[in-house]
Amino acid sequence: MSYRSILVHLDDSPRCALRTEIAAGLALAHGAHLRGLAPAGLVNVPARLTPPASGSPNYFELAQASLNERAQALVREFEQRVRAIGVESFDGRVDEDDTVASLVQHAGVHDLVVLGQTDRASPSAKVDLALPEQVLMHGGTATLVVPVVGRFERIGLNVVVAWNATRESARAVHDAMPILRRAQSVHLTCLERESDLRHLTRLQLNDARDWLIRHGVDPHLHQEPIRGDVGEALLSRADDFGADLIVMGGYGHSRMAEFLLGGVTRRLLAQMTVPVLVSH
Repeated sequence: MSYRSILVHLDDSPRCALRTEIAAGLALAHGAHLRGLAPAGLVNVPARLTPPASGSPNYFELAQASLNERAQALVREFEQRVRAIGVESFDGRVDEDDTVASLVQHAGVHDLVVLGQTDRASPSAKVDLALPEQVLMHGGTATLVVPVVGRFERIGLNVVVAWNATRESARAVHDAMPILRRAQSVHLTCLERESDLRHLTRLQLNDARDWLIRHGVDPHLHQEPIRGDVGEALLSRADDFGADLIVMGGYGHSRMAEFLLGGVTRRLLAQMTVPVLVSH
């Protein structure tokens, strides 16, 4: 498997340029086509408003045109930036739809989607609070989420893989394999709560290591019990290893269970300090 098509979300946030640079670097490394998607958004018009009289300005059309023009400007900036970086195969697209619906619709025809972590200090946070989660759950494609703070010149050289032998963690390893094969160091890490009765055996962890070795990846194995929050422990281990990427499966429980229990996925996406590649 290799990445042949990468999708990056374009918006007017300060982090869009960095997100584009990361996506462009991945496209160059893997010889992939890169698409920049700028969802224009839809104008919300109260149902009680009547159509404009003949000859009167159509404020709905004017407002939609303004949104489209802003999205087109984002596409032009994207094209200039990736062309300067040296990406050969790319295109930009404006989609006259809301952000979540647009990204979910386009995600399925790409190998990887690059998004930004929700910036809760941003005025748009209330609108896009669950953007990474929605795309992860409904897009059907591996999602690379870039934190709202920090510079990441390159990602994927030193990777932490969160492994618990679930379908979601196996899916994440499958989806990250092109990156893992190029990594200089991979840490296959199993962190378990001491109260968890379904302990992963060393044999299962060795089987996961052998699987990676057959793909040309020779990981370091780490298995340890923890008493606190798994998400916090995983971020701590990533910092200890100097990792520039975390690979993990997302939402092993239902989203309601994750919400009620304060799941690992939600914690990672809220407190991430390095990019996270997550699959469901």
